[in-house]
Amino acid sequence: VGLDGRFLRANDKLCEITGYTREELLERTFQDITHPDDLDEDLTQVARLEAGAVQTYTMEKRYLRRDGTPIYVNLSASAVRSLDGRIHHFVAIVEDITVRRTAEDALRRSEHRFRSVFEHAATGIAITDIEGRYTQCNPAYERIVGYAEAELQGRTFSSLMHPDDLPENAAALARLMAGELPHYEVENRYLHKSGREVWVRKFVSLLYEDASAPSHFMALVTDIT
Repeated sequence: VGLDGRFLRANDKLCEITGYTREELLERTFQDITHPDDLDEDLTQVARLEAGAVQTYTMEKRYLRRDGTPIYVNLSASAVRSLDGRIHHFVAIVEDITVRRTAEDALRRSEHRFRSVFEHAATGIAITDIEGRYTQCNPAYERIVGYAEAELQGRTFSSLMHPDDLPENAAALARLMAGELPHYEVENRYLHKSGREVWVRKFVSLLYEDASAPSHFMALVTDIT
């Protein structure tokens, strides 16, 4: 790439990534095909390269393909200098990361939707580790048991249950862990922070971080007092 941003040489892969023929690319600048929202950052990095503040820079940015569709790339750029230190041209290595970024964006949207459902659900939701220690709970669950999420951290769900209801719950958990049940539903009593008893209907299932073994329990809890 020349000092004005014009493409001087381009390999077949860059043509494939951008959708332009080599001849079409050589008539354009990197500014022409960079997404407008990413151009300022790119130009800032180029200015630092020209000033000698950095020897190379790497950034994720979007190109606009020939048909106008955006494509995510990982760009690594450096300057080729003459013996007197002046920049002769730039070299850029471009990797298509659209598939990865699309998956990451989809995951972020999914996590946002889950967080929204988790926070605003009328049903209490509690997540514990495989030993039964609380890791997360939503505001509805906090209202049911009277404890804030921070107060529950490190405590086990059994510490909140009425002692008379522990055996039935333990038996159901054992069957769940043994793979005899995909989930279980039970009615039991919680001991509210204030000391009163709260009857709940609880739906418990396992969560898996990978296919090998369960990592957490999730309980959906409804106050039926």
